Amino acid sequence: MYLMHRAGRSPRTALEQLLDDPLFNFGAIAVTLASILSLAWPILAKLSLEWQNSMRVIDRALLGLIALHMVLQLVAPRGRRYIRGLPFLADMLVCLPLFAWLAGLALETAGLVNNTQIDALAGIPGMRLLSGVRVLRLLNTIPYFYLQRQMGLAGDRVLRSELKQRIMNGVSATLVFLVLIIGVLFAQATRAATRTQQTLRIQQIQLQAANYGALQARLLFQNSVLSVRSAAGGAINVVHNDNWPPDRIGEELLYGRDYIQLDGQANGLRPGESVQIFLADLRRREDAQELFVVAMGFIAAAAVLLLLNRYLDRLILAPAERAVRVSQLRLKGEEIERSGISQEPFTELTLLINSYDLLYQKMRAPARKLLTHSTAIDNLPESPAE
Repeated sequence: MYLMHRAGRSPRTALEQLLDDPLFNFGAIAVTLASILSLAWPILAKLSLEWQNSMRVIDRALLGLIALHMVLQLVAPRGRRYIRGLPFLADMLVCLPLFAWLAGLALETAGLVNNTQIDALAGIPGMRLLSGVRVLRLLNTIPYFYLQRQMGLAGDRVLRSELKQRIMNGVSATLVFLVLIIGVLFAQATRAATRTQQTLRIQQIQLQAANYGALQARLLFQNSVLSVRSAAGGAINVVHNDNWPPDRIGEELLYGRDYIQLDGQANGLRPGESVQIFLADLRRREDAQELFVVAMGFIAAAAVLLLLNRYLDRLILAPAERAVRVSQLRLKGEEIERSGISQEPFTELTLLINSYDLLYQKMRAPARKLLTHSTAIDNLPESPAE
């Protein structure tokens, strides 16, 4: 019978039940957490170039699962409500790097762009900040599990408030907009500061190597020089940084992004000399700062939304739901004098509920007098028969 019932369900109903399933929502949270880890792990840990490429592939696969989740919500009966809310905006921003990569891949297949231009998209200021918007998906799961916790414990409580949802969506969208605007401005300032620091480091090392030789430049800038090649006395001498042997440089650093090399007289150096300048620390610090902005934005948005949720529940929804329950009991015949709501802090909603209670008491007063008078007449002794 159960199988017949399941077989008789429409696909849209089955999809709605799938989206409401706790295991499905736990899976969505797991995918979101995995995507956040794939974004933060290359910044927090020193990975080889092979692992960095693997993490990019894993990240795109996870974004594909998030895009599939977004499509399922769009075709579900709740699709219109989903489009008007913050979750759709957050999911679109999360999947935007994936859509941009797919568009670039299509252009590359058509021969309009090359792979280098597609990879350059990752270097746009604020792109990592835009990728970090995926943490907002965690905020979208809070209402669902909050309602699951309330199930069976709230009696006749109205578990879903359209007014509360509209307020939360409006505030959430505003917070996301502010976080993105502030974050992009911060990312542009950080990117400009990083470029200035890179240019200054290159100029200092280049000037020192041109005036005093590559070996002297390595002595003054040991942490910023990967290796130097000198040609003193006609013999070529190569000195490497102890922390960065040649095999590790080839595995973990990408030329042009993490380090550059200055060669010969074209860069003002002596003939036969070259210097490899380390730049990865500045790039990693820039990425860490953008990740910090994402984390702080998420914490600030979560704190504001949690406080707003508590404010709405305590001062608006809880008194209104209690007053509605009291009114329903009164309609069923229960004589409840007062709704018994908390009077602190006193609000306009409290005043309205108190006015309803006073109106109920005044309407009951004439009925109580009439009932008392009728009872007194019925209790009068009967006159003796004549």
